[in-house]
Amino acid sequence: MWLDILIIFGLQVVYVSLMTLRWLLIMKGNRYPAAALSVAEVIIWVYALGLVVSQLDDWPRLVAYALGFATGQLTGSKLEELLAYGYTAVQVVTKSPTELPRILREQGFGVTTWPASGRDGHREVILVVVRRRWTNELFRLIEAHEPGAFTVLMEPRSFRGGFLARRVPLIPGSSPPIAPGPAA
Repeated sequence: MWLDILIIFGLQVVYVSLMTLRWLLIMKGNRYPAAALSVAEVIIWVYALGLVVSQLDDWPRLVAYALGFATGQLTGSKLEELLAYGYTAVQVVTKSPTELPRILREQGFGVTTWPASGRDGHREVILVVVRRRWTNELFRLIEAHEPGAFTVLMEPRSFRGGFLARRVPLIPGSSPPIAPGPAA
């Protein structure tokens, strides 16, 4: 009995973690790897559910199933955070003039700027698209050189052209960083 409970719990953790990764792949436009992952996900789900449904009067199985689901949510979200898969678009609004674009370019970031105006005068808008794993380094540089800057973080699903598309090496098996066509 206790072995079944541990199996149910473990399978739920794996199932929900895979589900989280599958959704991440779908949201980033990688539907074929997501479909492949869903095969393993469903096999695990059906097996774990079968262990619970076969003995519905055994409440520890239900609790193990639910606790495994919750733990899988936590595990999957932590795994997603560690993988830092995809890209982040960071828009920074600073007082004008600023040295931040030059500093970021010297550090290898692709930077686009344009003038703007705000409530308190002239501003400069800076747009940087980076791999998610480099976001903390970018924020560290922004904070060090423009601590009062207004910063917005966005997650682009796709993009086309530009510095990043030419310079960033692809991860084997991943899609190139371009916008999907009309059939997507």
